[in-house]
Amino acid sequence: MRITALAAADTARCPGCGTQLHCVHDRYHRQLADVATGGRPVTICLTVRRFRRPPSVRLGP
Repeated sequence: MRITALAAADTARCPGCGTQLHCVHDRYHRQLADVATGGRPVTICLTVRRFRRPPSVRLGP
């Protein structure tokens, strides 16, 4: 069984400062394998986005 997923939201929050991010920097794929369900192996295919923080937003002091 193969499950394919990708994010539906257009934005994400920066985990460091909480700023709402809009600019997608990159996309990459991840594959996760899980235990068999009903005797069939399960593969989860994720498309993950990486966002770019604008230079005007600083982290730290």
